[in-house]
Amino acid sequence: MKIQVLFTFAMLLSLMTYAQKKSDYIITNKGDTLICKIKRPFLSSLQYTLPGDTAKYLNTDSIKGYYIAKDDNLVRAVYIGNKKKPKFIDVIENGPISLYQIVNTHYSMYGGASSTTTWYIGKGSDRATELKTNALFAGKSRDERKNDFAEMIKDKPNVYEKYMAENKFNFNFIQNLVHLYNTGKLLSEEKTEAKKDDAY
Repeated sequence: MKIQVLFTFAMLLSLMTYAQKKSDYIITNKGDTLICKIKRPFLSSLQYTLPGDTAKYLNTDSIKGYYIAKDDNLVRAVYIGNKKKPKFIDVIENGPISLYQIVNTHYSMYGGASSTTTWYIGKGSDRATELKTNALFAGKSRDERKNDFAEMIKDKPNVYEKYMAENKFNFNFIQNLVHLYNTGKLLSEEKTEAKKDDAY
């Protein structure tokens, strides 16, 4: 009987944890994490609704981050460069070093569209600088951005040495190195482990 009760309790705890992980939430500027529902009404900005409350717009005056479960998308309010007001941007890698992404879509008068992707990086703060872009122009030269990145990862010799040895500066390699810096594993290694787990 005790085993059945323990098993039931463990299952309920597991389901509650899973449900919590899959819920939308906001992080207030006070540091509180609040479960809510986030949606984008037609032709409007994102809104969040707390249980028993009315919908409110997401803004950086009171919120420093949010998570949309259905997209598995974490967003944080970040100060870009010397800007005095933070901006909500997508988090690509989260940890001691965080990678952020902004995708800008440009529409032509003939109906075509193109997009540019820019990654920003921050270490131990909510301020980030431009690191990598596929746009024609960047705020700093490629060499300057490469050197800035090298300085940022220098305190972990295994990551720094891999960066210097391979001498790459593409999106995938950068993300792999940041992930390695934060977790001790490359993304490719984690994907391999996930596939092994899926087999059981």
